[in-house]
Amino acid sequence: MSVICANCEQETQGSDCQRLKESGCQALFITPGSPWENGYIESFFDRLRDECLDRGVFRNGRETQVIVETWRQEYNNYRPHGSLDYLTPVEFARRYYEKNQVEEAGQSRVKVGTLSL
Repeated sequence: MSVICANCEQETQGSDCQRLKESGCQALFITPGSPWENGYIESFFDRLRDECLDRGVFRNGRETQVIVETWRQEYNNYRPHGSLDYLTPVEFARRYYEKNQVEEAGQSRVKVGTLSL
């Protein structure tokens, strides 16, 4: 499995790459100044910025956390996404696991709840 990463500071990059390697993943870095190489996250960041962050001035960090978390819950749990056949991400994940998860004897089912960023 590979994970596409934006470029970041060298010391952060090293520890993140080490964690990915330990979990059997490989980091693939986008070329600096080429956001089109990861259009999905760029689209998400545009929505986050337009619909949440650019709406006003936040008075403090706690207010910012509450507003962003409210937006995240709405984005993942209630808003249908065209790229997911007009399902919410939570509903898409639930259907995916129901279709693809093979239960073994004695293994409990994975419960899909809210998604995290």
